[in-house]
Amino acid sequence: MQCLRNVLEYQHADYPARRHLASLALEQALVLAFSLTESRIAMDDRIERAIAAMRRDPSHPWREAALARVASLSASRFAHLFRAQVGISPVRFLEQVRMEKAKGLLLATSQPIKSIAAEVGYDDALHFSTRFRRATGRCPRTYRRAGAG
Repeated sequence: MQCLRNVLEYQHADYPARRHLASLALEQALVLAFSLTESRIAMDDRIERAIAAMRRDPSHPWREAALARVASLSASRFAHLFRAQVGISPVRFLEQVRMEKAKGLLLATSQPIKSIAAEVGYDDALHFSTRFRRATGRCPRTYRRAGAG
């Protein structure tokens, strides 16, 4: 549901890259919807709580044990249930959330890459750039330039 709110928020925002941000949010909503219909399993409320926590505060140094506490599950049960329902590990999902937020910040702001890295949970800008390049195929600066053009 938050993904769809983001689509509307970005579409009506005053950002130069608002259409691109809205399309990223819509893509995220579609991926989530597809994964739910593909598995034909209703998302467990406990897993939804953990996902909401990651989306609410992606810069937090989340670990599976902390997310399991948010979900009121043991760490092993949480990891198993999360992977079964979402299709990827909680750590990988968190990285996707962080990268989506970073993409939005790169396109919508002129913040330095180091600041964006910190805002999405990376203390080291070089490590962030490496992870961003692995996730998108471009370094953050190139991604920003391509989106601005």
